[in-house]
Amino acid sequence: MPAFAGSPAVGQILQTLTDINNRLDNIENSLATIQTRQNMTLIQLSNSSASRHAPLRFPAGLNVTNLPATPGQLMVFSSKLFLYQF
Repeated sequence: MPAFAGSPAVGQILQTLTDINNRLDNIENSLATIQTRQNMTLIQLSNSSASRHAPLRFPAGLNVTNLPATPGQLMVFSSKLFLYQF
């Protein structure tokens, strides 16, 4: 076994590498969140500029059978949810 294998410097290097790895994981998670929010913003902008009778856009893969289909239905749906909260 080399003499430097148990030295404090190796422990510090390992700790630094662990810290860097954790920071990279945090950055990766942040980028995924940003990408998701960016995709949702495009959908939200499209939905907000649509007329009350235009179909809403939802993310791919979302089961929309029980969701409102138009902005008008969404307003009614949202107002009912708001009333039930109180």
